[in-house]
Amino acid sequence: MAIRDDIISACDLAVDMASDAILLLDEDWSLVRANPAATCLLGLGSDYHGRPLNDFVTDASERVDPTRNIRFSRSSGEPLIVKFPAERRNGATFPVLLRALPQISAERLVAFATRDPITGLLNRDAIEDHVHSLIESSGLAQFGVLVIQVDRFGLFAEASGRSYADLLLRAFAQCLKRIATPDCTVGYLSAATFAVVIAEPDQPDALDRYANRLHQVLKAPLVIEHHDFLVGASIGTASWPADCADAEGILNAAELAANVARRDGGARTQRFKLSILEDVRTRVELEADLRLAIERNEFLLYFQPKVEWPSGRLVGFEALLRWRHPVKGMISPDLFIPLAEANGMIVPLGRWVMREACSTVAAWLRQGLSPVPVSVNVSPVQLVEDDIDELLRPLADFAVPLDLIEIELTESAMMDVIQQNRGLIAALKASNLRIAIDDFGTGHSSLGSLRRLPIDIFKIDRSFVQDTGHSNEAREIVTMIVAMARALALDVVVEGVETQEQADFLLAQGAEIMQGYLFSPPAGLETATGWLQRHQNDDIFAAPLPTRGPSLAGSRPNSAS
Repeated sequence: MAIRDDIISACDLAVDMASDAILLLDEDWSLVRANPAATCLLGLGSDYHGRPLNDFVTDASERVDPTRNIRFSRSSGEPLIVKFPAERRNGATFPVLLRALPQISAERLVAFATRDPITGLLNRDAIEDHVHSLIESSGLAQFGVLVIQVDRFGLFAEASGRSYADLLLRAFAQCLKRIATPDCTVGYLSAATFAVVIAEPDQPDALDRYANRLHQVLKAPLVIEHHDFLVGASIGTASWPADCADAEGILNAAELAANVARRDGGARTQRFKLSILEDVRTRVELEADLRLAIERNEFLLYFQPKVEWPSGRLVGFEALLRWRHPVKGMISPDLFIPLAEANGMIVPLGRWVMREACSTVAAWLRQGLSPVPVSVNVSPVQLVEDDIDELLRPLADFAVPLDLIEIELTESAMMDVIQQNRGLIAALKASNLRIAIDDFGTGHSSLGSLRRLPIDIFKIDRSFVQDTGHSNEAREIVTMIVAMARALALDVVVEGVETQEQADFLLAQGAEIMQGYLFSPPAGLETATGWLQRHQNDDIFAAPLPTRGPSLAGSRPNSAS
C-alpha cells in the first residue's frame, strides 16, 4: 500500500509541476481538479471544484460535446480552444489536456480544416462548399468542373516511395495552379485526384481549354529532387446545371468521366454523358449478378477448334467461358471478364473453368472418344493465389491425363508470375503440363526470359494476323515469331485466322496449326462432341467455312475465359 501511495503522490506532483494545463473531470463533466497551470490559464478561483465545465465555456452555442473543439476564455480574456477526447468511460474521472492551441490563430484553424496538408490546396470538403456556393449564387448561370487523376500514380509510389510520391503531388498541384485563370478554384480530392472548378459562363469551352493546356504542360517532365518524371492525366469534365443539379453530383459526374478516361489508356479527356452513368449502373448490376452466377449454374464452356492446315485435321480445342444470364441472355466476356478481374471473382471463375474442362474431357473418355488437348486460359491472379496442387487438382479428381489439358497465359501475365512467384514457374515445369503463351508479340518479354520459361507453345496474337494482308511489318513479325519458335523447339498456334489468304501466308511461313473463324467460331458442347466423333475418320475442317465476322458466342475473351 505504501508503494502505491508513493506512486500516487509522484503522479500528483507531476501533474502539479506540468507546464501544460490539465483538468480532471468526473462523469457529469464537472471539475474535480485543476493543476496550477490550468487555474492560471483559465483564471479559476478556489471554488472551481464541482462546478460544471459549461460554466467556463464562453459561447453558449458551444456547450461541451466530446466530439468537438470547445472555446474557453483565458484569464487575459483571449479565446482558448480545447479539443476533447472522443470518448470516455462512464463512472470514472478523466483528464483533459489543454495545450498548444492557444497560439493557433483562427486563420490557421480554418486552414487546417479546409486545406490538404500535402498539396496545400483546398480539400474535398472545401471544394464541395465552394460548389455549393456557386450553385446558390443567383448571378451565375453555369459553371464547370474538371476532375484530374494522375496516371499510374500507384506504380510511381511503389517504385519511388511515399516521400517522392508526396513531392510529385505537390509538383502536380503547382502545374494546376500555374495554368489556372482567376475564375479557377483548384483542390485536392484524394488518392492522386484533383479538382478544378471554373466559374466561367462559356462552358464547356473553358473546361476544354484548361484540359488541353494541362495535357500540353505535362508533355514536359516534372522535376523532383533534380530528377525528371513524365506523368499523364486522365481528365473528366462536367457542367452545372447541364449534367447535374447538386454539388456532390457534379463532382461525381466529372469523376466518373475521369475513370473512363483512365480505363481508355489515360492521358486524355472525357466529357461526362449520361451513357457513362448508365454504364456504371449496368456494371454494378452485372457485378451483383456475377457473384451469384456460379451458384446458379449460369456459366458454360464453348470450344473453338484448333486445326492443322491444309489437312483440316482437328488437333485441339480452346475452352472459352460464356455466361448465359437468365434475363439478359448471353453476356459478352468483354463485359464480365474485366469485372471479374477487378472484384476478385476471376479466381473462382478460373477454378470453375478448369474443373469443367476436366469434367468434359473425362466424359468424352467415358464415351469411348479420343479427345484432343483442351487449352484453358488461366489468370495470373489465380496462379499467384493458388499453388500448383490446387491448379492440377481437377485433373486428378477426374482422372484426366496431363497431355489432354494445356494452360494458356498471356505474355504479360507470364512476366507477372515470374516477378511474384518464381517457385510456381519451377513447379509448373516439373508438372509436365503443357503451357502456351497467349497473344504472343503483344508483351515485353525478352529472349533470355523466354528461354528460362517452361513454355511449349507460342500463340500468335490475332492483331498481327489481321494486318498481314496490308502491313509488311505485321508479316515480318509473324515470320520472326515462327522462326523464334523453331529455334526454341516450340510449337506455334496462330489465332484469329479469318481468310484463305491469311491461312496461305501462315502456311508458307511454316505455321500449320490455326484457330479462327475461317474454320469455326466457338461452339457449344454438343457441337464439339460431334467434331470429336468425326475427326478420327474425317478431315472435318478440310473445307473451311465461308469467311464471316465474329458473333457474341465467338467474341474474344479476356484472360480467364
